[in-house]
Amino acid sequence: MHSSNRTRDGRGHAPARTTTLDKLAPGQRAVVQHISGVGSLLYQRLLEMGVFEGVEVAVVCFAPLGDPMEVRVHGSHLCMRRAEARSVQVEVCA
Repeated sequence: MHSSNRTRDGRGHAPARTTTLDKLAPGQRAVVQHISGVGSLLYQRLLEMGVFEGVEVAVVCFAPLGDPMEVRVHGSHLCMRRAEARSVQVEVCA
């Protein structure tokens, strides 16, 4: 491995970038890694909307004042508050 590839893993892939759903920009896609608050009403609501670990989500847009945000999940468009999206840990797709 060349020294210029320090940011890459042993297979030549860039390291995964993990963040929360509220931090993504419109057009970005990510895979849900974790949802905080297991057992809470928000957790249950997200599961009912199809947001769970392993699912790909994409940010469509933000409302003019930045909240709520529109997210595409399984071909459906969902609106959620940024505070709710902050509880969803995601891995950004390259």
